[in-house]
Amino acid sequence: MRKYSVILFTLMAIMGVLIYLMSMEKIDQKNIYGAWQGVNSGNLIIFNFLLNDKCSVHNLNGKNESFDATCTVDLNKKPAALTISEISSGLTSLYAVIDFSDSNVLRISKFSQKWRTRPIVFNRGSDIVLYKERNR
Repeated sequence: MRKYSVILFTLMAIMGVLIYLMSMEKIDQKNIYGAWQGVNSGNLIIFNFLLNDKCSVHNLNGKNESFDATCTVDLNKKPAALTISEISSGLTSLYAVIDFSDSNVLRISKFSQKWRTRPIVFNRGSDIVLYKERNR
């Protein structure tokens, strides 16, 4: 009888894990496309991720300036890496890590101007939290 209880418990645990994994929302490259906005240090920041790794960014530094750039996201890294390069305003490349809370919430770490000093963890005090815009 004990043997059957162990087998039954094991099967139920496996089914529970499978149901949990199937219910998780899979985040992939297409989830990042579109307009995202959020507030950081009282400033509205807007990211618009486009096809072909292009993006436009508004008010990232709080000076109401916009620029176009190449935004590369590497979802194979954990946490995912964001590189903003070829910036139209002449800024140097920017490096950060990103994380999706779900398909509509994107957390971006503090930016670094050097690849080697890219943050590897998130910090509530300096992170930018963006929300996907619905009808834009």
